[in-house]
Amino acid sequence: MSRLIPPLAFAALKAASATLVLAVLFIGSVFADTAILVALPAEQSALSREVRMVGQSVELAQHRVSIGYHTGEKLYIVRTGAGNLNSAMVTQALLTRYKIDRVISIGVAGNLNDAWHVSDLLIVTNVVNHQEGKETTAGFEPAPAAEKLASAQSRCEALQSNAMGVATAIVGQAPAPPGIDKPSAESGQPIASLRMGRLVSGDSFIASTAKRNWLRETFHADAVDMVSAGIARVCEANGVPCVIIRVLSDNADESASGAFTRFVQSGKAKDPITVPIAIRLVEQVAPAHR
Repeated sequence: MSRLIPPLAFAALKAASATLVLAVLFIGSVFADTAILVALPAEQSALSREVRMVGQSVELAQHRVSIGYHTGEKLYIVRTGAGNLNSAMVTQALLTRYKIDRVISIGVAGNLNDAWHVSDLLIVTNVVNHQEGKETTAGFEPAPAAEKLASAQSRCEALQSNAMGVATAIVGQAPAPPGIDKPSAESGQPIASLRMGRLVSGDSFIASTAKRNWLRETFHADAVDMVSAGIARVCEANGVPCVIIRVLSDNADESASGAFTRFVQSGKAKDPITVPIAIRLVEQVAPAHR
């Protein structure tokens, strides 16, 4: 080949090839594949408006996965459905089939913290499955595995920190620690605040003051949902960082069903604040893992 191409041209070709290889390696090291798991159809619709969707959705583990791109990153968007079995099943299927670098879960949760309010935004610091344990004559004993799950999620701390930074910029305030109440407007109405705290997760919709108090006292939890334990457990097992972002939709008491319905029908659910946070996270370099 060098006999057919002049020496200077050949040297230039070799340099261009080396540059191309370096560029490919650089792109591969910066861009990440991200799974975004959503709870509400409105979140899925809002995401599809923000990213460049490609092709048809793919059926995976009895769920529909939409594929898109944003700032060079490939996104897998799927609505998990209710229940930790559903969320675990589709999360594992995604991680098995695709090279997922991080998982972002957005959705809603019931509020367990008396100092917090509906519409507050929660960045979850750790997750506990409140249904893991055994029933005894003295009552329910949570399994040690539940606390192990909460303490084992340290690999997610970088992604959680990024989420807090993004949320702080969007909401316009620093996160309030658990137990600290928020400011109020002049009208006396509470202002939605950015929170961080522990989430418990099970397969039941909580609409009971007694159950709400038990969850709070037993697990020192700030919120409850029906999918996060499955997501967190699978991500931990596969060594993939995840972050869970929730808007508080109700107070998990006897008024929860009506409050949740009103929230889903409200403008806040139709224009979810969780979506721009997820998009901004996608624009950041994924934390190292594995």
